[in-house]
This record gives sequence, C-alpha cells and structure tokens, in this order.
Amino acid sequence: MAEGAVAIKVIDFFLQLAKRAERAYFSRNYVALAKELDTFERPDFQYPNLPDLGLTPAILIFKPDDIGDAVYAIPAIARLKEAIPGARIYIVCQKKTAPIYELSGLFEKVVGVDITARFIRFQHVEIKKTLEAFGGVKFDAAIFLRSYPAFFRAFSEIPAVVKVHPKDPRFHSASRWQAYVSLWGKRRAHQAEQMLQIVGRITGKRYTPADVTWPEFQWQEADKLAISKTFGEELPGEFVVVHPFARFETRRYPYEYWKEVITDLQKKHPGYRWVIIGGKEDPALNLPGTIEMQGKLKLRETGYLLSRAKLFVGNESGPGHWAAALGKPVITLLSGHSHESEWGVWGRQKLNLRMNVPCQNCYLRACPKYKVRCLTEMTPDVVLPAIQGFLN
Repeated sequence: MAEGAVAIKVIDFFLQLAKRAERAYFSRNYVALAKELDTFERPDFQYPNLPDLGLTPAILIFKPDDIGDAVYAIPAIARLKEAIPGARIYIVCQKKTAPIYELSGLFEKVVGVDITARFIRFQHVEIKKTLEAFGGVKFDAAIFLRSYPAFFRAFSEIPAVVKVHPKDPRFHSASRWQAYVSLWGKRRAHQAEQMLQIVGRITGKRYTPADVTWPEFQWQEADKLAISKTFGEELPGEFVVVHPFARFETRRYPYEYWKEVITDLQKKHPGYRWVIIGGKEDPALNLPGTIEMQGKLKLRETGYLLSRAKLFVGNESGPGHWAAALGKPVITLLSGHSHESEWGVWGRQKLNLRMNVPCQNCYLRACPKYKVRCLTEMTPDVVLPAIQGFLN
C-alpha cells in the first residue's frame, strides 16, 4: 500500500510537469480558442453547418468514465434523443456505470468495457473488441462525450461517418464537427453543461441550465430489494444516506471528522435513520446508530436507496451526483481537487462546503506537499453550523 501511494505521488508529479509543458506548447492555440469561445458564448451564436444524419441515424456515445460523469452525460443524451426522435443511440461505457445508462431507458444497447491501467496512472480501452459487441451496427455518428483527451486515440478508431468531439488543441483530429465547450474561455461551465454543448454540435441547439434534466429512472423490482436488505422487514421511515468514502486522499474527508459530524447530526435529528454506503474495499466506521452497507448493495440498488432517501451527505463522488439527479437535497464536503463550478453537485437543494486554499483545483490524487489542507482544515466545528443552517 505504501509503495503504491509513493508511486502515485511520483507519477502525479511528472504528469503535472507534462501538462504544464503541453499547455506551454499549445499556448497560442489556447489564446485563439479563448477568443472563439467569446463568440460562442453570445446567445445569437449558431454553427455555420450541421451534419445531415437523416431521420433514424445510429449514434454511438463514447463515455468510459466514472459514476458522476455518467450521471451528467444523461441530460445531454436525453436532449439528443428529443432533437432526433428516431435516433438509435448506443453507448460504450465502463462496466460499473452500465446500470445507470440502462436505467435511463435511452439506449438501444449499452456495452460496458474493462478499463486497463498502464503504469498505475494511464488507462486504456480495447476498442476493436468492444465494437464487436454491437453486432455489426454501422454508425452514422460517434460522439466523444468527454471534455478531456484521455481515450481519444481509442475513439479515433471508431468507424463512423460523422465524428463529434470538443474543439481543443490536444485533440488531434481533422473532423469538421468539433464543438465549442466552455472550458478554456472566460467561463468554466459545469460538466453537465459541457456535455450539452458537445451534443449541440449535432442538434444545432443552444442549451441552458434549464435543459439539465434527467428522465425517470426505470427501476425494476429487483432494485427495490435495497430497502429490505438495508432495513429488514420493518418500515424504514425517513433516512439519510451518507457516503464518506473516496478512492483518492485528495477527495477523502478524514474519517475521524466524519465520525464527529455524523454523531452530532444524529443527536440533533433523532427522527432520522442513518445509512452508510460504500464499496467492498471501504472500511467499517463502527458508529452506533448507523446501518453500514459497504459492499452489500449493487449499483442499481444503491440508486433506488438514494431515490427513497430524505437527504444525502458525503464527499464529492458519484453517489452524491446521482442523489442530486434524483432530486434529493445534497450536502457535499468538497476538497480542493477540482473546480467547484465544473464539478460541484448540480441541483437546487444543495450545500457545497469548501475551504479556500492556494493550491485548490490541483486535480492531483495525492497531496505530498500540503497534506490535504483543503480537507483537514475543514474541521467539524467549521462544517456543522453550515450543515445545521442548511437543514433548518
């Protein structure tokens, strides 16, 4: 474990150097792109041409990302389906996120893939074998529904008449159908808006935050077993779901802080039951008065449990984004890992708590220099008054 942590820190260090060198190399391109984005942000902007896909095109979405990314891709795909009602939409995603897409009811076929890691940090998708799972479908269009270049080489191997992806100097492509994404200009759009902007390159529509809506998730009876697995035969009453875990230290609010926060909230809100969710690898917290379900629920069951909850509390992670998409009030303890404007929880009933530190928006998985100050300085006595005010 210690050796793995050291390796992550070393690889992250050199990766940051490489990113800075890449940014310097493309600096002129980014200046030009920022000027183009100023024009794109005007409400009267229209693309000079749109692809002609016909009435029933086969469209492949390429989205091999994590749970939060999957949640924020669905509104864009739903708007695409609305704009082209006859479209047959397919998706390549990670195996673990496939249930989310299946529950949306938007797809002809969902194909989950294994992501293999090279040198711990760099990930790879075997795209040729993946495409065989679609049974020879010829795609009229393929959409790279991502704002960063990882996996773009795999996407470039997809045979499609129209290739849609963000306009970015790092994307080596001759495609005519490159989309402006509000990422490098004056405004950094939320991830959900960025996905809408990419889809807008096909639909020709200008989307607004009001277009970030989700279809009804199509729960099956097997998904509803989450309630009996969690509470047994008794009626659950009102309950709060807590997700205090994260893969990397730069997103992980300290467990000792979580224990204090949860214990305090239990005392002040005795009418709620408290359910802790997580994966098999997540440790037991052994908190009195909580129901610990780490590793005991399938992803679909977790989604149904979230849909029945009164409130969600957790780190910035996939379950929190999904809870917000399900219309639940969400309290998130954000680290300085990423931009809040881009990755803060979406929704009306939300509380994003964050410390202002000079090193924020680092996108690192380990923090050897500042010892995760963005989280360790956000002590329970800092966050509890804010949480109580939100709950009141």
